[in-house]
Amino acid sequence: MKTKYDIGFRLRCKNFLDHPLTEIFMLILTVIALFITDSNQVFGGKDDDIYVQYFCLFIMMVFLLELIVLSYSKEKYFLRDTYFWLDLLACISLIGDIPEVVVALVIPSGMVAAKAGRAGRAARVGTRAGRIVRLIRLTRLMRLTKLVRIGRIYAAISDEVTVSERGKTVNGREISAVRRSR
Repeated sequence: MKTKYDIGFRLRCKNFLDHPLTEIFMLILTVIALFITDSNQVFGGKDDDIYVQYFCLFIMMVFLLELIVLSYSKEKYFLRDTYFWLDLLACISLIGDIPEVVVALVIPSGMVAAKAGRAGRAARVGTRAGRIVRLIRLTRLMRLTKLVRIGRIYAAISDEVTVSERGKTVNGREISAVRRSR
């Protein structure tokens, strides 16, 4: 029986997000989000900071849009899936990469400079935690790719093994199980 997630616009949204080009685009944005602020601190100048901040804001908006579309198109994703919370945490962690937003959210107008410095350090710690979450997300994608590759290799090997080949070797390994040919 088809649910409301299997028909119409929700299905098109889900298919769009599951498309390989969309996944590659999101993977590239994840890698950029992980390293852009550190790269700017090492290689960039003071003039480049504003461009990096706007780009981080763009990446955060794309991640937020992906989170909203996934919540709309994927069954039991919103508030129930662990990946929802990881994606939300990763999206929120990008706020720490935009100093103007941190200053507006964390530092009230009457705060002294010492407290402002502590708030800045706390924001950097939050940013690092968010980077770890994004790294976990990247690791999850890499693990999925590895599992698909292993599945293809296993399917290719299992197609080669027949009943008459028991005791022989395939790719240097002895075949111990008897399998039926297809």
